[in-house]
Amino acid sequence: MQDSPTSFAVLMDAGAVFFAVRDLYEGLELKYPKLAQLLSDQEKLRLPDPRKRNDPNHIWAMWTSFHPQNTGQARFIESAEKTLGWVVRRFPPSESYMLDPQTALSITSTEGRTNRMGHRLMRFDASIAYMLGRIADTHDIVLVTDSFTLAEPLARAARLRGRQNTVAFFGRLLDSRWQAFLRGDGGQHVKFIDFDNYDTILFDTRRQTTKSTWEEDFPVQ
Repeated sequence: MQDSPTSFAVLMDAGAVFFAVRDLYEGLELKYPKLAQLLSDQEKLRLPDPRKRNDPNHIWAMWTSFHPQNTGQARFIESAEKTLGWVVRRFPPSESYMLDPQTALSITSTEGRTNRMGHRLMRFDASIAYMLGRIADTHDIVLVTDSFTLAEPLARAARLRGRQNTVAFFGRLLDSRWQAFLRGDGGQHVKFIDFDNYDTILFDTRRQTTKSTWEEDFPVQ
């Protein structure tokens, strides 16, 4: 375990986490305070302080789409900011996709609802990568996402500082390209926290499923 960092950043794609939980743990509620505690224990980080959401040395930030009429989502964001101490970066749903959902890949149904493929294309990689570049030489980084496009920026940030960074997600839904990356040269710079190993903590219970390693109301619709 590395020494406690002077500065750190926990950057989470809240949309990716939400849809992973919905797919893997239907009917169960992810305990976000326990997710933060898990990362703090694993990485020797300070838990976020709701009174210091703009602390440049200890960053807890999440990215999500947001519709003001979605009351459940609004309650979640308010709790994340005021109770948990996270900085929440909001995007309109139409700006949260990697491409125009109305014209590409038919990711909307005839009723106008976004299908499962569409949810997988709801990403904030560009904005998160920008953040990575800004803090690469000053912060140890914990990235909560399954997106492989952020693997190279995360590894480059680690090389710049000469310390390992971390990616954390549910291993069953992690982009399969991460496997080769973490087992190869990328593993020298990036380590992995598999949330599948901590479901009793994150959900207060264990859902009985068959695990295979490496394989509309809140908060990102």
